[in-house]
Amino acid sequence: MKTEEVVKVVIDELRDRGLIRENQRSAYSSAELLLYNYPNLQKSIHENDLEIEELRKFGLPKKSGSCVSTEHIMGGVREDDPVILEERISRLTQSNARTQAVIQKVNRLIKEFDNPKYPDLIKRLYFDGKTREECAEIYSCDVATVSRNKSKIINGIKTVLFPNETVNELGY
Repeated sequence: MKTEEVVKVVIDELRDRGLIRENQRSAYSSAELLLYNYPNLQKSIHENDLEIEELRKFGLPKKSGSCVSTEHIMGGVREDDPVILEERISRLTQSNARTQAVIQKVNRLIKEFDNPKYPDLIKRLYFDGKTREECAEIYSCDVATVSRNKSKIINGIKTVLFPNETVNELGY
């Protein structure tokens, strides 16, 4: 067996055992990314609600006259605009429901894992954009204390939000 083939077999075996992760972020960084995007998730619900309102009020946007019709290609069969409209509204509504469920779960987890000595630490760091140094000043503590408490909270949150990834990272 050639060296390249041996290396491929070894890499495939390591990948199968979950010891090599390709282009995946850790559960910890996924939890952080979710927290950093939390305000945008709330905005997306609002934007979807506005789009739903516009769709109900004005219908689907009209297509440009320069678009070539596909009716002649598909034998004149075309979905009705009301069906397309309702499908779009349904997708936006489902997206909002899913996003709202994530937001509620994050809110619950932040409360559950928040440290009584350092209330709102996660909100200050991730939602308000405060630095660890600013938080240390607010709480009259060390920057290391802020980092330690942030890590404890994120580690608690990640295990609930991303349990499979957390278990995989532990090597099980």
